[in-house]
Amino acid sequence: MKFTQSSALTPALKQAIESLASRCLAADPQCSPVWADDDTDTVFFFSWENQVLTGALSVSLYEEAAPALLISASVDPDYRGKGIFRRLLEKAAAYAQKHYTFSEHKLPFSCYINGSCSQAIPVLDHLGAYCASREFLLSLDLKKKTAFELPAGFEAAASKDLNLLASLQEACFDYPPQSAAAYISMLSEEPSLSSYVVWYKKRAAGLFHLLLSENTAYLMGFAIHPDFRRQGLAVHALNAVRALLPEQISSLRVQVADRNPVAYHLYLTYGFCTQECVCEYHFSLPVQDS
Repeated sequence: MKFTQSSALTPALKQAIESLASRCLAADPQCSPVWADDDTDTVFFFSWENQVLTGALSVSLYEEAAPALLISASVDPDYRGKGIFRRLLEKAAAYAQKHYTFSEHKLPFSCYINGSCSQAIPVLDHLGAYCASREFLLSLDLKKKTAFELPAGFEAAASKDLNLLASLQEACFDYPPQSAAAYISMLSEEPSLSSYVVWYKKRAAGLFHLLLSENTAYLMGFAIHPDFRRQGLAVHALNAVRALLPEQISSLRVQVADRNPVAYHLYLTYGFCTQECVCEYHFSLPVQDS
């Protein structure tokens, strides 16, 4: 087995990564494989067998909340159980210890593992990793069409509503995923993301975003303000989502954290089915003295 690393992807490397991702997705359609990324802050580590790419691991700097090194990995299904992920992770860790500098003399890492990647967990356990959060991926089958009319009190958000959306996000979520400034920036830079405000008795009572991709719609940032919960607004909002979707959409997907059991129960009661559980593992390594 040969191991290499690269921070600049040639066309041949990109093709090899895409081929590996296709093989991983064929074995597990719910997996999140490594993709060819031209981001200059991403470093790739590869394993090869007879000039065929058998594994890939990427390390990139992630600074959404606190700075961390985000790891993504793919191993060919035919080569799993041979220690490839462990070897790639060791090489990535050694590289990070030499080239990254963080406070407190530690390198924080973040790695997402879904249910089909359980073989990676013992490797992470050996590094002292712990499961920081779990995210459930849910899907609602829309192939059997049911007519929904848009209820009163739902409006598409205009550019003038960005500050309102940001304040709603902070009020609705116990753990806002982004700061107000980052949230407004994200909305401004995502033209394909449609935002909606839920109004109740002339007051902003909630929000949600929709992203359409071919025949699938993704529901994001769905929340009802604490002052307006227990009034059935969440179900009305989900009905509004159904009414807003184009005819060709056959599946509605949403992601919810395990620390939000009320939302998880709401989606299941409404008819969503759990497709996958993704765990975020955190671990840290000491920074080597130069």
